[in-house]
Amino acid sequence: MTLMKIVLQLALLVAIAFSIPVPRTEVGQFGIGSRVDGDYRLPNNTAPLQYNITLVPYIVVGNFTFDGTVDILLQVLEATSTITLHTNALTYNESLTKLVNQNGSSINVTSHTYDTAEQFLIIGVASQLSIGNYTLSFTYVGVLDSDMYGFYRSSYTNASGDTVWLATTQFEPTSARRAFPCYDEPALKATFAISIKHEPELHALSNMPINYTYEDSTDGKIWTVFETTPIMPTYLVAFVVSDFIAIKSDDETYNVWTKPPAIDQAQYVFDIGRIELAELENYTNISYMLPKMDQISIPDFSAGAMENWGLVTYRESMFLYEENVSTLSTKRSIATVISHEFGHQWFGNLVSPAWWKYLWLNEGFATYFQYYTTDVAEDNWRLMEQFVVVAQQATAFVSDASATSHPMNQDVASPSEISAIFDNISYRKAACVIRMMSHFLTEEVFKAGLTKYLNKMAYSAATSDDLFEALDEAESEAYILPTLVYVSDIMETWVEQMGYPVVTVTRNYTTGTTEITQARFLLGDADSSDTHDYKWWIPINWAVQSSPDFSSTVAADWIRSQDESIIISSFNASGWVIFNKQQTGYYRVNYDDTNWGMIANYLNSDDYLAIHVLNRAALIDDALNLARANLLSYSVVLDVTLYLQREVDYVPWYAAFTGLSYLHRVFANTDEYESFRTYFAFLTSNVFETVGIEESSDDEHMTTLNRINVINYACNFGLQSCRSSAEEKLINWLDNSTVNPIAPNLLTNTICAGLRGANSTTWNRALNKYLTTESSTEKTALLAGLGCSENESIINNWMSAIINSTTGLTTSTSSSAFIYVYQGSPYNVDRAFDFLVDNVNDIVSYFGSNSTVQTFLTGTAYRMTTQTQLDKLNAFITAQSAILGTAAATAIEYAESNIAWNTAYEEEVRTWLVATLAELEATATETYETTTFEEDYDDSSAATASLNFCAALLIFVCLVQTN
Repeated sequence: MTLMKIVLQLALLVAIAFSIPVPRTEVGQFGIGSRVDGDYRLPNNTAPLQYNITLVPYIVVGNFTFDGTVDILLQVLEATSTITLHTNALTYNESLTKLVNQNGSSINVTSHTYDTAEQFLIIGVASQLSIGNYTLSFTYVGVLDSDMYGFYRSSYTNASGDTVWLATTQFEPTSARRAFPCYDEPALKATFAISIKHEPELHALSNMPINYTYEDSTDGKIWTVFETTPIMPTYLVAFVVSDFIAIKSDDETYNVWTKPPAIDQAQYVFDIGRIELAELENYTNISYMLPKMDQISIPDFSAGAMENWGLVTYRESMFLYEENVSTLSTKRSIATVISHEFGHQWFGNLVSPAWWKYLWLNEGFATYFQYYTTDVAEDNWRLMEQFVVVAQQATAFVSDASATSHPMNQDVASPSEISAIFDNISYRKAACVIRMMSHFLTEEVFKAGLTKYLNKMAYSAATSDDLFEALDEAESEAYILPTLVYVSDIMETWVEQMGYPVVTVTRNYTTGTTEITQARFLLGDADSSDTHDYKWWIPINWAVQSSPDFSSTVAADWIRSQDESIIISSFNASGWVIFNKQQTGYYRVNYDDTNWGMIANYLNSDDYLAIHVLNRAALIDDALNLARANLLSYSVVLDVTLYLQREVDYVPWYAAFTGLSYLHRVFANTDEYESFRTYFAFLTSNVFETVGIEESSDDEHMTTLNRINVINYACNFGLQSCRSSAEEKLINWLDNSTVNPIAPNLLTNTICAGLRGANSTTWNRALNKYLTTESSTEKTALLAGLGCSENESIINNWMSAIINSTTGLTTSTSSSAFIYVYQGSPYNVDRAFDFLVDNVNDIVSYFGSNSTVQTFLTGTAYRMTTQTQLDKLNAFITAQSAILGTAAATAIEYAESNIAWNTAYEEEVRTWLVATLAELEATATETYETTTFEEDYDDSSAATASLNFCAALLIFVCLVQTN
């Protein structure tokens, strides 16, 4: 470390020790947001200190309204004659609005101005208010609407069949103003004292414990008065009035609430949540701040969950778990969403964003901890490995590879702009970048930096710079980064610009040197008006074939944002090199063809397990996406995929299935589609044989997850052993589901797989089961499965039944049923589109609007891959332009994009498939002198087209079902 860096870091430490203010934008002494983003920001001349709120909701008897009063203790920061707050959908009794100064003297309120566009209430006074404290009081009425925002109503049906009502809240990001007039910005924190009057048979919950209750002598209702909250933003305030019951801890400081009939399904939330809350305390080295934690499931809820401080609210599907009934994915969702919301108690609640521009400081950390904390609580789930393939590869990388992505620090102003950035960038990309920081800083330094950040900014509001300064302070004590390089230098390139890089590794096998360059990775064309020079500070590390160590993930070197390229020396020319160990860096890696070839050969050897499982997944995911972006030839990519015949681990297969789903879609219905299916059915044969179609009590978590995907894809690709096993399982279940149950995790996939090649007798039995079962889970699985049939006659008859009112389907269910048809199999795309063309008027009449037809149009066009299909699409659009509206242009764009891919790549893929399948056939011929093949197939066009081809494949043909 140089003297200059030491001096600078000492200066920073001195500033922190003596509380020397650091200049910042958007945050002042009171966390006040300066109005820099437009008229939607409040002026910074007043700020709240405390709200005293009383509410009376009318949900048992009444018209779903609520009465409210609020006294706002506020501070005037500069002389003004107006006070501006947020309000939305509240009706005020203006005669009762009062303003008093700190001496208790009344000040004449002269006007109420409602700016509905900015959702402002502007209070005018007769003369200027001087700097000081004032109390502003309002009386108003609001509506308990059913739209799931603000203070709203929800309901459930009890055992007697009666509707039971409750009132609850969802304020984030800009709906607290629908419950009480307020300073509805995240940095404008205050304390809240809340009182609610309700019927005696109900009870009330809020962020804080109940202080006391008493009966109102005028009507016999109960007032519940809560303790005053710590300093917090408006969007975290919450209250619920209901008849719910709870599982409670002995001291009643940790409780889970749900409607009475479902209380037995809340035990897992109670158990796992306590473990996760304790782990977050351990990780941050900061105790949970409030005196209690309540969690409650809400029947009607717009989000998955909401992190209200001390009263976390959940959608029921993210809360209720029933052993041997709920799926493993449901259990995982519950555990991870609790970790997410509990992570917010520190990141977002204790330290809030200075403005929604820094939303990722909330959602990125919560998303990171939803995996990290659950990984600790359920230590056999391998959640941090799932993070890489689910959150990074399948989600963040895809969203952030678009020209229309946005930076993590995204300027926003209006409520609609704010809501729009609650997306994959603020959640999952941010979580990936946070994970990258934890690796290049080391977890020890990273944790120390987060503790400094949380302690320094507690009960205040932060920008990304505040986080980076704390991490820099921790790093300066450990000497991790290069001299005179700061966390802020590195991270500014990741949070202030959108997108991510592809690092290209080009080796000179004569000199032993390697050139490494960076460029923005895009799927699709760049925005021609975007002239930004996209460059990042990129941590790099690598493993080599002669010593394949993937354990150390700190940066061995850096590509700086000013570097066009860097040179690394001394790689052994005879072995591969793999960069980005465990894919801890948020970037893709491309290699020269020789290195790719070395990697492919190694993967296809018995030593492939020496490459870390996350890097095996990364190689598959990178390769498939690099080819999609025209940065790597498909022949090289497909050489890499050959190794999958050996792979049985969930993580690489998840990456493979994610990437192959795109390839499967754009290649479907082309001349060599059957060759494609045959090849990938072959690749899945070993993993299907390994995981099978039956669950076992001895299964590891990842085996169970893997089986779900393998059944889905292997049967879709036509693997005979998969389809026959699934059909047998389905028939046994239809015979007697009690004696022959299908595991909840496998119900949907087994029904779909079993019906793909089933005859009309089996299919009709499944339909009858759908129409008669009382189980919503079975209904959902069966409805999806009915569309999976690849029999043309069955599917055409089913589509006619879907829009026949006598079938007994609701219009919503009918819409889903039709979507399942064209999603269920590539063979059904033309059938669904032809049905749409021939019956468009009947479809409009049945659904009562054009929008459903438009959905069907874009859904089928998304899967069109040939010029013949496009010609039919254009003809239909020309004939029905009045019905199709703007969906027509979207549909054409989808189809043309798929055809463009085929024009560019189909010949290369076809050539590779033909050559490889011939080689596999030759290998099989040498290994097996005789092979028996018996087919039981429907006489469908797909079966006829592929029968002769399959028969020539000898050993592989018995693996592939042609119908």
